[in-house]
Amino acid sequence: MDARRPVWRESKNRIDDLNGSLALTLQPIYDRIDNTDTMLLMYNDAYPNNTVNWNAGHCKGVVAFDSSFGIWLIHSIPKFPLPTTFLYPNTGKVYGQTALCISFDQNALPLIAKQLEYNAPGVYASRLPVVLAQKIPSLANIISGVQTVQPPYYSITKLKSLGGRTFVHFAKHKKWKKELYVDLVAPTLKSELFVETWRHGGTENLPSNCSESFTVENINRIRFSDDVDFYFASDHSKWAVSQMKKKTVCIGDINRQKSQLNRSGGTMCISIKNIWKAFYTAVAAVELCPIPPY
Repeated sequence: MDARRPVWRESKNRIDDLNGSLALTLQPIYDRIDNTDTMLLMYNDAYPNNTVNWNAGHCKGVVAFDSSFGIWLIHSIPKFPLPTTFLYPNTGKVYGQTALCISFDQNALPLIAKQLEYNAPGVYASRLPVVLAQKIPSLANIISGVQTVQPPYYSITKLKSLGGRTFVHFAKHKKWKKELYVDLVAPTLKSELFVETWRHGGTENLPSNCSESFTVENINRIRFSDDVDFYFASDHSKWAVSQMKKKTVCIGDINRQKSQLNRSGGTMCISIKNIWKAFYTAVAAVELCPIPPY
């Protein structure tokens, strides 16, 4: 799916193909790997060298900018990408994943940096030109892992893409200690949500929540077509779709699990009818809310 054709299409290329969308998105970054005029952040809580950064936010992505424009790639793939060459990890092929890439002009970079401060990413590869370091001092803190956020420990920011689309990014710091979807996204959008995240935690998983003003229900089964139909246990993606009212889709970082109340991270939302319809109609079954005690 892309901006030109916001519908589900099966790619002719494998996810690890050098002609696939992920490889072609990242290749311009690799081609400029020695260019000191370009800014780069690669972050993940599970690094390509098999290190897990439990102190970092539960977020994965790439931010790369030159003097004019750049991209923010938000994804769910552990141990990805490598700093200098494209190689899709075998561990990323076991479960379903999500990746959202947005192009921005450089005016958006200070706002992106603000959101990343709350996300507290585990940066494992970086390059910061002197000009940008002086212009946006927080970038150096993000790279070094220095966390300076202040209450209320969350941030909601509008971002306009290079193509003129308006996105809304939700970021929470671990000091907030609340649930991203129930306590921030749903009440801000004023909409009920269906949410798909990693739920391999047993009692660690957060159940569907119908006790607040806007319900947040876990997705149990996804059906893109007759040939692509699977249960949540086969999925590692993190996305949410509104239930009719706002026609909004969010793609991001955080799972609906108890431990994630103490992890930083966020989600990027956009309200485009065709994109919303593609995600909404893929929801085949949801987890019922717990029956309240008498």
